[in-house]
Formats: sequence, structure tokens, C-alpha cells
Amino acid sequence: MFSSVSGTSNSTVSKGISGLASGMDTDELVTQLTSGTTSRIDKQLQEKQKVVWKQEIYRNITTALQEFNSKYFSSSSALDITSAKFFEQYALQSSSNKVALSGDLSVANNVQIESISQLAAKAQASFSVSKEITSAIDDSKLTNIASADALNGAKITLYLDGTYKTLELDTSSYNTDTILADFRDKLKDAFGEVAVKDSSGVVSMEQAVDVKVTGSTGNWKLEVVVADKSSNFAVYEADRDGVLGTNGVFKDIFPRMLNKHTLDSTLGELGVSQGTHTMKINGVDITAKDTDTLGDLIRNVNANVTDVTMSYSTTTGLITLTSNNSGATESIKIEGSATTAALFGKKADGSSGVTITPTAQEMARGQNARATVTVNGATMQVERATNSISIDGLNIELKDTTASSGERITFSATLDTEKVTSQMKEFIDQYNAIVKQINDQILTRPDRDFQPLTSTQKKDMSDREIEQWETNARAGLLYGDSTLSGILSSMRTALYSVTEGVSGVMGDIGIQTGDYILSGTGSLSKNNNSPGQLSFDETKFRTALAANPEKVKSLFTAQSDKNYNPEASAADVAERFRESGFAARLSDILRRAVTTSNPKGSLLEIAGLKDDRTDTSNKLTTQIQSIDARILELQKKLATERKRYLNQFTALEKYIQQMNMQSSMLFSDSGQS
Repeated sequence: MFSSVSGTSNSTVSKGISGLASGMDTDELVTQLTSGTTSRIDKQLQEKQKVVWKQEIYRNITTALQEFNSKYFSSSSALDITSAKFFEQYALQSSSNKVALSGDLSVANNVQIESISQLAAKAQASFSVSKEITSAIDDSKLTNIASADALNGAKITLYLDGTYKTLELDTSSYNTDTILADFRDKLKDAFGEVAVKDSSGVVSMEQAVDVKVTGSTGNWKLEVVVADKSSNFAVYEADRDGVLGTNGVFKDIFPRMLNKHTLDSTLGELGVSQGTHTMKINGVDITAKDTDTLGDLIRNVNANVTDVTMSYSTTTGLITLTSNNSGATESIKIEGSATTAALFGKKADGSSGVTITPTAQEMARGQNARATVTVNGATMQVERATNSISIDGLNIELKDTTASSGERITFSATLDTEKVTSQMKEFIDQYNAIVKQINDQILTRPDRDFQPLTSTQKKDMSDREIEQWETNARAGLLYGDSTLSGILSSMRTALYSVTEGVSGVMGDIGIQTGDYILSGTGSLSKNNNSPGQLSFDETKFRTALAANPEKVKSLFTAQSDKNYNPEASAADVAERFRESGFAARLSDILRRAVTTSNPKGSLLEIAGLKDDRTDTSNKLTTQIQSIDARILELQKKLATERKRYLNQFTALEKYIQQMNMQSSMLFSDSGQS
């Protein structure tokens, strides 16, 4: 280890000339002559470094205490331990999953839902714009059965919900009935049957994909029928010309033709006539052209009609308008025109939608939630625009209606001792971490052999050696610190002191503390690795909480009639302390230590805090500034001393040089004579 430091400031002063005449190393001599001042500078630099380190340690502790305070002693925190709610965590049992509860669950025991006759709903109207796959049949291509039948042997590939099937047609014995029957049989073999529910709710099995032909010779028409309207179907391709497209038998059906529009479909494809049109939705004018896509229209409506959202499903082929809020006052109104009739003329259930009549036509209206609720024996009818009902801090979310015959919903809320115990353990763990952090500073004795390194010393050390040295040098800087010791002492006293008006002590509920100082023999009492830390008997706490939750709550949250006042008299402070629970006492201790409001906390007064006005206005910063001033004066003194000594050595060199010249001249004269 280094036993002395020196030479940290010589490099700041210009060097003199070496002793050419005298042979003396004048720079080294000046360094030795000014070593006293240099040593004083080094000591001041070391002292400054200690103060800087002290400030960092204080600030680290301050930050930890502030974070602890914000988490457990702030009214805005869900874990505010000064609030009764910390201890009022409830486990809920409900007779039905048709409601969800939150908020103050302790009220749930006094509430019953007699019935839920109706849920709140948004106004919503859906309109079908599904695309039918139909085609006129060019039967002129089917007249020569023997040789020119375009369909005989043709293979057509069809797509249904991710499955591709290829059908080979046989029209060698052509007539309308046989080709249709053959085509239908092949479709049934390929795609099977599906269950379909009609408007009355009756379910029947229907062919998944079917065809029907209507008309007469020269005017036949083919229609592809997809039983499940949500299915995606396409006539994918044919293996030869003359089957699909303009020159084909099915001239209106083209390869890859889907039974659904997409967001890229133009409004013209949906039936809107050519040109620019204005439509009115919920009183707002929307301008659109036949060349606009369905996606363009949706973006236009959603950007301008503030109370409605428009969407389109390629699965169902439905355009849907939905009010942004629920309730009976919400509605969907569309003014009739040729344009709106083309887009919104057919509802999802097949009934008529918007007509061309130029009036605002209501397509849908929202509804309120309706429920019958009993609170503390009093039954009332409740109607809300949303499915949320609040009763004495208890929030009830309605999920479903109850049976028409009546389905009473009851609740049972019991104290969740496991959750409270878990929260308490977390609190105590963090409390103990704070205690250990402070103890590590005030109980560690400094090693006087380790002082802050000078720049000269660092030159001869590796980075790791410097790091290890400075770790040892920082240790013990706050040994026995009275402010930090006082904080720990207050915390311990807050725990074991009896609260007036509250029966029992913290030990009754499984929380105790060891001594916060070293015993006279130098050992820690109660085998506690960090004195002052709390021990927590979870079983004892859980049992006490279940048996007498009010007692547990009061031991922590009891409040004094005296409000917190940092400038209160000693008598008022003592009275507030006696009447307060453990959490309230801790809150006061933390306020006095780390509050950023005036008057500032004691730790901020000592060391300040970054991003606070105390960053530069605190005792340690003032001390650092004072040391800087002393260093500056010593550096000026060093410069003056070096200059004086260098001038003296320079004069000496000149004198010796003159003497040497005279001696040489005398020697020369004596030789001539």
C-alpha cells in the first residue's frame, strides 16, 4: 500500500532550466523545496474526493428512501400501506359468471343482482354486398354435341375455403337436365353438405356448392349457390379456352372470380353509378366516386363521422356501421339516395335497408342495460347506457342477461389473507433492504491505510487495482453517521412503541425488530446479520389478520388528530407519534428525511439531490466549494514558490558562470606570464 502521496500538482507549473554551470538538477531541487505545498494540495484533493464520495452515498440512500416512500406511503400508490385498502384485499365468490366485480369488494356481501333483463348495446347495422357468381350461358357453343361441345371433357377447378377441387364435365349425351344433374353430383362429391340455419332457426343439410339454371333456349342463366354465406368460393380456372370468359360458354364468369368483394373493390362494382356522389350518414356529408374503393369509403367515413365506425368483412361480405358508444340514445341514420341504396339497401338478414327516399332513415338504435339490484335489503331498478354499474365503490360489469324465469346472483367476499400477507412480506423485504443499505455505511469502520489515490499513484496501477483500492477507500466514510443512525433509530422506535387507543403491539402479528446498534462486545444482537431489520412470521401474521383484521389494520394505519407539520412543536410531534400507527410513523420519518418540499428533508440539506434545487445548495457542496478555494490558493502559492526558487537558481547559475569565466581568464593570464 502507498504510505505517502506527492507530486500531483508539479505538472501544472512550467519547468526551469537545468544547472548547466553548476551541474545541479534544478527541477528536482525545486520539486523537493516545494514538496510541502504540493503535499498540502494532494491532501486537499483527497479530502475533496472523500466529500464527493460521501455525497454520492448520501444521494443513493436518499433515492432509495424516496422510491420506498413513493411505493408504500403515497396516496396515489395501489400499495399505500398507510391506507386501510392495503389490508382490505378480498377474494370473491359469485353464484354466476354473468357479472364481473372490481373496486371495493367488501361491499359485495350487501349486494344481490335480482335479474339482468337487458345488456347495453351499441347501435349496429350490417348490409350485404356479397357478390353472386352468375352467368348467361352461350348455348350456341353447345349445339354440336358430337364434335363441338366446348364442355365435354372440360376440367374446371373450384376453390372453397382453402380447398381446391377439379371437376371433369361429361356432356356427351347433352341436354339441359342431364348436364345440370351431372354438374350437381360432381359438386356434391367434391364439397359435400353443410348444416344451414334458416331465418326461423331451423337447421337443414344443404349441398355446400350447388348450381341452378334458369331461363330457356337462347336465354339460359347459370347461378352458383354457396350454402354457407361466410365461405369464400371461387371459380379458379378451366383447362381449355371456350369455357370461361367472354368467348366461353359461361361468358360472365372469369378465372379466379370470388363470391366476395374486397376492400379493393370499387364502389362501381358494388353498384354505385358513375360519377361523384354525396351521401349523408348520421348527418355528416360524405363525398365518394364510383372509382373509389370500398377501403377508401371506409377511411373517409371513419375520419369524418365521429360517432360511427364503418368496417367490412371479407368473410361475411357485410358492411357494418357501429356507433362508438352504447345506449338507447345512439343510432345509425342514413339518408336515402341511389348511392346509399346501392351500398346499404340490403340488410344482413335479407330484409330491406336504405331506400331511395331522400329522408334520414334509422337503420339501428342502441339500447340501455337494465337490471334489478338489491342493496342492503332495498331493491331498485337500474338502467345505464353502458354495462357498468357502480354501487358504493363496488363496480359491477354486466356480462350476460339472466334467465327469463329469474336467476338471482349473489356474492360472497372474504378477506384474502394470502394476498395481504404476500404484500406485507414484499414491504418488509424492501424495508430490510433499506436498513441494510444504511447499516452497510454506518457500521463499516474505515481503513485509514486506504486513502483516495493521487494522479501519480494511479499511473503505476491497473484499472482493476484502482477500482479495488477505491472501493476500500470509500468504505467507512459514513461510519457512525448521526443523521443516518437517527433515521434507523426512529424507524425502530416507530415499530415497538405502543399506539394509543390500539390494543396490542406489532409482535402480536408476527413483526419484530432486532437492536439497531452493535453491542458493547462488538457483536450484533439477536443473530441479526443487519441490525434493525424486521423479522416476519407469515403464519402468525396470516392468523392474526384472519382473526382480527381491524387490529392489524389499526396497528399500521391509526391516524392522529394532529396533522403532519414539519415545523410543529416537540410536544405536538410527540403527541402525533403516540397516536399514529407504524405506517403513519414511518411516513413522517421519511418526510423529514427526504422530502423535496420546504423545509427540505435532512438528507437533502446535507447532500442535495440531482434534478432538485438542492443539487448545488447543500452542506457537502458548500464544503466541496470551500476545498476548491483552498486548492486554488495553494496552487497559486506553489506557482509563486516555484518561480522564486527557479529565479534564485537561475541567478546562482549566472553567478557560477561568471566566476567560471573570471577563473578561466586568470588562468589564461597566469600562463602567458
